[in-house]
Amino acid sequence: MARTVQGARIQPSATGKRPIPIPRRFCADLYAVYGAILDDESIILVPHEYAHDQEYADDPDGDDAGWRREHYNAHRCQQATVVYERLGQNHPNLLSFLRRDPWTAFPILATPSGQPLPHFLHERKAALYTAPLDTPSARILPAHRPMMYEWALNLISALAFIHSHDIVFGLLTQQNCWVSTEQRISEDYSRHSGRPRLFLFGFVDAGFDRYPGSWVNSPYCYHDDREEEPTQQTDLYLYGCLLYEFMVGVAHDTPLQWDIGDRVKARQWPSLETEYMGDIVRKCWTGEVGSAEEVKLEVEMFVRMYGEREW
Repeated sequence: MARTVQGARIQPSATGKRPIPIPRRFCADLYAVYGAILDDESIILVPHEYAHDQEYADDPDGDDAGWRREHYNAHRCQQATVVYERLGQNHPNLLSFLRRDPWTAFPILATPSGQPLPHFLHERKAALYTAPLDTPSARILPAHRPMMYEWALNLISALAFIHSHDIVFGLLTQQNCWVSTEQRISEDYSRHSGRPRLFLFGFVDAGFDRYPGSWVNSPYCYHDDREEEPTQQTDLYLYGCLLYEFMVGVAHDTPLQWDIGDRVKARQWPSLETEYMGDIVRKCWTGEVGSAEEVKLEVEMFVRMYGEREW
């Protein structure tokens, strides 16, 4: 099994200012790496230091802007560029890689319509989930389950593609997911003139070959594994955690998420019914599935069985 591009190094341009400064308009947060909006059609991943360090506030785009070459988070952005370039092609469920920014060596991605998944769910939680919200008993409403089934398929299709290139995603969370709506979603979210799709993006904690990735910021990370390199099996385990969050409405970085994380790490599997993909989730948690392709086949069969919808 492939292990995980941490430590991969590419160098930004050493001279001159960036012709157009990177705007401080941020649309996504990937644990100390942000998505900054370049224009209406693209974003660039930038490190925390660019957004917040006073040291660079006076001349953030100057020749000596150390945030683009000296910091760990800058290296995370640059290793994401390495991963995107290694993939060599785009996938229907990955935000499209456009190019490497020559001044920073950070990746520039195409932005679809829509918004990051945590924002999407936060704004619509009451319309999507049963009461009481923010509890383990909450469930996605039946009218909206097909959307979650589609998201599950979107996500595992992307992971299978990534794994086929011997890449491990590493820290897989809601933060790495973007929801795009091809057309406007209706007010009750049960009938759609266009369906919302889920895209995966980031790769700032990914890895391959001799370069280990990281997943230490996950609430589902075993304490004993914090110094361990994640593997493709780790990606599948975290995929199961994401499916659970989709079905129950677990918000990112909340007491409920950390409580569920503690239970999963203790192998005290939270209950989740079959129609909420509970069987697939448990197989991902217990390691009963051997590859993303295997999970993808199971999800495809599940969607054929349960995924009828009125859209």
